[in-house]
Amino acid sequence: MKLSLTTILLYLTLFSAPSSNPQIQSQSFKIKYDWFCSFCAGKGFSSILYSNDLGSFYVFKEKDLHHSARQDETIIHDTTRRYIRFDRTRDSIYELGFLRSINASGIIIAEKQSPIKWNLIDSNRVIEGYECKYAVGNFRGRKYYAWYDPSVKTNYGPWKLHGLPGAIIFVIDSTEELSFKAINIEPTKIQSFDQILKLRKLPIVARSVYREKREEVYNRMGSIKPEEGSGVTFDISIEKNYFEFE
Repeated sequence: MKLSLTTILLYLTLFSAPSSNPQIQSQSFKIKYDWFCSFCAGKGFSSILYSNDLGSFYVFKEKDLHHSARQDETIIHDTTRRYIRFDRTRDSIYELGFLRSINASGIIIAEKQSPIKWNLIDSNRVIEGYECKYAVGNFRGRKYYAWYDPSVKTNYGPWKLHGLPGAIIFVIDSTEELSFKAINIEPTKIQSFDQILKLRKLPIVARSVYREKREEVYNRMGSIKPEEGSGVTFDISIEKNYFEFE
């Protein structure tokens, strides 16, 4: 029996399996991510991305640590909630950071957004029920492979991985040291990021200044030597493994 093209198309329309995640129309989202980091103390972060017309607010906290904070010579490693905020009107990113040589209570690291030139590739995959498309992009010394769902209409991603035409469902860098996986997506009515986390007033420091001061700290730590005549010998090796290399 021969079937016309119209009949075949009608059959596919009626009997194709529906997507388990229908298109979400809202522009404001709350997306929970599992952030893996192989070189971090807790091997990763629990994190939530909030997005709306104002920009995005990414809150994260290290996992699997027994102490709320630990401190070395001059760098404070705070394990309470930290954040990265993207202000769309200023096209700028503000990140809560800690560097005791600048301010013991914390600083806000400020920078202009560095747009990622994503290469959108004609490839599809279903991940956790989300119908995803594929993209590759380079950002500050790392290459990222991303799967995103265009039905979730947001351009904001976890951490600083913005610019894709849909929510990032899974992304991993080429070294497999960093990855982000969405574990829950829901619309949100949050209009102000102040509703999420009360922000402290801290000194604002340019990212270039922060990076310079950070290198001074690591170089000073690496040059520590035992006192002459102490009979003690040791070798200090500082592994500089950053989220961003540029």
